[in-house]
Amino acid sequence: LCPVQKIRTRPTMPELMAIIPRFIENPSRLVNLTQSMEEVPGETTAGKHGRGKKRSTIFAGPERNVVCQQIAEQLLESEAVSKFCFTRNVTLPGLCRYDTNDYYELHIDSPFTGGIRSDISFTAFLTPPTEYDGGELQLGLSGSTFVDVKPDAGTLVLYETGLPHRVRAVTRGSRVVMVGWIESAIQDPSTRGVLRDLYSVLDGIDSRFPDTLDHERFRLSSAITSILRVSST
Repeated sequence: LCPVQKIRTRPTMPELMAIIPRFIENPSRLVNLTQSMEEVPGETTAGKHGRGKKRSTIFAGPERNVVCQQIAEQLLESEAVSKFCFTRNVTLPGLCRYDTNDYYELHIDSPFTGGIRSDISFTAFLTPPTEYDGGELQLGLSGSTFVDVKPDAGTLVLYETGLPHRVRAVTRGSRVVMVGWIESAIQDPSTRGVLRDLYSVLDGIDSRFPDTLDHERFRLSSAITSILRVSST
């Protein structure tokens, strides 16, 4: 597992999605570990409305549980994740592989998963993008506009659970990812967006004016703390 990485948001939808590069330090090790794990068809994990929309392989068994629990703990402890999600709880992630011709059609994740309210969905990419064609995670912005996401191995992608999304069919190679859901201490998505903006401004002050603007930094930190206190569920 790797140290906390700074958060980076997409300019097109900064309030809805965030990307954390190098979140998983050695993704190739996790991919290699899957070779000895149990496998089940991915469609067995889809809800009743998702049957027939998903074709992939899901890993199971004790070894998978140990690996995924390590990542769940890293998510809970990550400052970068908390600044986007305001993390309260995390599901045990799922570990899956998309082989050639596998896909997941357009869908919206369930609002409750693994005993928690799923406010933020996440995908951790474990396979280098050069090792497979297709397989982009496509996130819906509005109407028919989608953003393609296919980052480097080890990258964590966070996005609001209510976003429609899909995985394009893999046309070459295999794509291994870890997926799951986070319950936020801030239930209202709009309030989460405001807090993300405030943290972004605070980080900018810390970066550009590390030795000045102490009063402004204090006031901004106080405002963030107050909003967190009154908005936490």
